[in-house]
Amino acid sequence: MAVLDHVIAVPALAKKDARRRLRIVCRCCVLALVACQLWVGRYVIDADGTAYVDVARAWLRGDWLHALNPYWSPLYTWLLAGAFAIFHPSMHWELPLIHAVNFLEFVAAFAAWEWLTAEWELWQGPPARPLLVDVTGYCVLLWAGLRLTELWRFNNADTLVMALLIAAAAILVRVRRGISTNRDFALFGLVLGVGFLAKTAFSTEIAVFLIVIALLLRSWRNRYIVAVILMTCAVASPLIAAISIANRRFTMGDSGRLNYSWHVTGMSVEGYKESAHWPDPDIQHPIRVLMQHPRVLSFDQHVVGTLPIHSDVSWWCSGYPVRFDRSRQLMVLWSNIKFTIYAFRCPALLLLLLALVYDASRVVKRFARAWFVWVPGLLFAAAYTPVFSDYRYLAGSYAVIGFALIAAAWRTEVPRGVARIAIWVLPLITAVALMGGPFRQMLPQLIRDTAGKKLPWGYENIQVAETMRRVGLQAGDRVAYIGADLPAAHVGLERAHIVAVVPETVTQDDNIRGRPLTFDFPKQDEFWHSSPERKQRVYDAFRSVGAKWVFADTVPEWADVIGWTVAGGSHNLRNTDRPHTYFRKLQ
Repeated sequence: MAVLDHVIAVPALAKKDARRRLRIVCRCCVLALVACQLWVGRYVIDADGTAYVDVARAWLRGDWLHALNPYWSPLYTWLLAGAFAIFHPSMHWELPLIHAVNFLEFVAAFAAWEWLTAEWELWQGPPARPLLVDVTGYCVLLWAGLRLTELWRFNNADTLVMALLIAAAAILVRVRRGISTNRDFALFGLVLGVGFLAKTAFSTEIAVFLIVIALLLRSWRNRYIVAVILMTCAVASPLIAAISIANRRFTMGDSGRLNYSWHVTGMSVEGYKESAHWPDPDIQHPIRVLMQHPRVLSFDQHVVGTLPIHSDVSWWCSGYPVRFDRSRQLMVLWSNIKFTIYAFRCPALLLLLLALVYDASRVVKRFARAWFVWVPGLLFAAAYTPVFSDYRYLAGSYAVIGFALIAAAWRTEVPRGVARIAIWVLPLITAVALMGGPFRQMLPQLIRDTAGKKLPWGYENIQVAETMRRVGLQAGDRVAYIGADLPAAHVGLERAHIVAVVPETVTQDDNIRGRPLTFDFPKQDEFWHSSPERKQRVYDAFRSVGAKWVFADTVPEWADVIGWTVAGGSHNLRNTDRPHTYFRKLQ
């Protein structure tokens, strides 16, 4: 009998060991791919990232009025502020440090995914095809955490939101198993509260999660629900009170209201958010127009951060109306729904299709039974559709929906040969999905960058900032901008403030799903077409608001740049422009 037990146990142990080795390889591959992506984009930062850095600096210097920003949620800024306080990065290392923080965000999502998988396996037992399920799971995590969030160029809290949604799903699995304790419900309330600190949009999920947990407990008056609510309020209410006091009005955050005003009401903010309607002239903080031809705008009334209109959006857009327009709302909603469906190209769909072929009725039932995992994710994705959807907003939702698809196929006995083929096909399909857009250029860029044969992406930010430090630009200087001022990250590295611009033209294409933003520069071209006398009047307008320097990029090849000096490279939004950022001293 002992011999028989040994014979049975050896294959089982061998399978377990093979699975353990595969999971180690997959984990290393996932983390290595994310690290490589972040290394390739280590000098890249988007406009939102620059604004988050501005707010983080406000926290560090104790400028509470600007730190308590009702538009930019605090959790990501706290992480940045903590990293800056610990490492005190130089100008050259500030952007790589931000990407290191982004890597830690992904590690948090990775750990949450491992937890969710472990809890499900403890409940449902090992999957019928463990290797196939494991490979699919790591492919889903890569697709959501790498492709959708685009960590290499977007610096924000969306990966944190993904981690929190996955962690919340893991706790719900414990509740469904009937093994939850007081600690689980306290942790659940903490996750919901921290989700609100990460992103105001997460507040839409709090009520959803409370309903889900009430349904799982089969009670609306359970003391555990009260504990969750109290913990959530304990985490979120201090921030709500602080930003309400700082802004002298009750607010839980302005991101939802302002985005609705811009996207659905159609309210324009020249050079920043341009759409259907211009605000009334009697709004609380109108942008000053210094010149008409070429058009010059000033932000000197409220100089905060790198680009004031973006660093303190709530102040500049105070009083912008929120109006319901039925036809426009339907247009925006339908466009975003199409985008949301298009964005769902989850690797777990292949596993689901295989499972449906071999066990359709049970797979459908298992997916329905996993409703408490995918319903919150689905509703979170749906919450964006009335206003604006983007890949990174959907990452957390699609990660938990992807897990639900895996859970539906968990116990399906896919034929061994088919499973072996799928184990290789799934990573290939995921690789193809990851190769969209700039991702296909990442491997060549990584090789050339590592070999020193090509400058890193975004390095023009460092070039320009270092040049300006050498020529005498000081932290706190006011500057003007002719060109693409919104992505001008070098100004943030210089600790300068853009107080006047020749504004770009921002539009959204209502005929394309998701209504993508486009940027054009007719006013900049008008400046370069102008006579020397008119250009001088533009410089005088810049000086009138205290600008000491003026930058120019998106400079046409035919433009006369006499009197301008090359500061470094440019982000080249138009192929017909000079590949340089120029500067000129005004005072």
